Amino acid sequence: MSNWRRLLLALSAVCAVGWLLLQATMGDWFFSDICCVASIAMVTLPLLPAALIGGLAWVALRLFKMQLSLADCLPLVVIVVSVFAGSKMPSKPAALFWLHRGELVELAERATAQCTEGCSIDLPPTSYYRSGYVYGRSSEVLVIEFLTGNFYLPLLYISTDDPEDVYDTCSAGGHPMERLEPRWYVCLRDWN
Repeated sequence: MSNWRRLLLALSAVCAVGWLLLQATMGDWFFSDICCVASIAMVTLPLLPAALIGGLAWVALRLFKMQLSLADCLPLVVIVVSVFAGSKMPSKPAALFWLHRGELVELAERATAQCTEGCSIDLPPTSYYRSGYVYGRSSEVLVIEFLTGNFYLPLLYISTDDPEDVYDTCSAGGHPMERLEPRWYVCLRDWN
């Protein structure tokens, strides 16, 4: 194995691990400290395009010399697979929703039946969410917010299925990160 191929494979592996850690951190699986996210991003993100361009250049050079082997494509495969896997990784609140969907939907249905205009209820913590809060902003909008660990990634039930109806969670103070199904969202709050 040539030294260049080893170097590209090592660079690709570092980028892959960094990218997957970054995606897991952003999805609230590991660290809650923003400094860790910033450190991983500062190291990984500049290296990822360099590894991709280097891998493409290496494959093109080997192809031009008619000496291309499957091992020459391995650094590109590592990068493409890690980027794809990282982009498909669900956030922790999304995974929680899919694991406890029946219980959460039942809780939302009960709260919708109980809550009228101006309603606010604290939900007791459970093993699958840290805290929950129900609030009705008007007779048309009921919001149930579940915190699974990270304050900045709440799981939300919105009775109108419009994330713009939730001020300071999915609209003015953040944006929807994932739409899980009608009326269920993972929102990303603004850190400022």
